[in-house]
Amino acid sequence: MTVKGFMMGKPSSGPLLGGWKPYTMQAPVLISVIIITLCLAGIIEFLAQKSQKQGGLALSERSDSLSGTVAFSYLYAPTVISVLYSLIWSWIDLDIRRIQPWLELS
Repeated sequence: MTVKGFMMGKPSSGPLLGGWKPYTMQAPVLISVIIITLCLAGIIEFLAQKSQKQGGLALSERSDSLSGTVAFSYLYAPTVISVLYSLIWSWIDLDIRRIQPWLELS
């Protein structure tokens, strides 16, 4: 009989239900974070090369001629993206730090 991943009584022939890994250490989450990280690195590299060729990433010659959407994406979108990425990464990091002592004991 299994209860939330723990065996009680006779051993069952099937795998334990639920498992012991936190959600953030399962393959779909880790693969998704790896893909997001590689995409962000690719975007940063593309923008760096474009900036080096053009001498900057100016979207127009004067800053007051930018539309509201372009100004928001130019000024605030990088900050929003980096904060969201750091939240995802801290979620994974805290779960790893929480489970590390138990892995060392096993």
